[in-house]
Amino acid sequence: MGLFVVWLRYSPSRLGVENPTVVWGPGTKPVRAERRVNGILTAVRGLLGVVTLVRC
Repeated sequence: MGLFVVWLRYSPSRLGVENPTVVWGPGTKPVRAERRVNGILTAVRGLLGVVTLVRC
């Protein structure tokens, strides 16, 4: 889950680019705000919860 959060924060959403690079580290600005990342994580957790209930 930790790497997914890093990917969400720093991966650019460049459509049409064949090989977008993810650059992160000290001094790098995130491309998505904390609120956006938290919203995406909430949606993913909700989806996993529904899948878990449906499979039982």
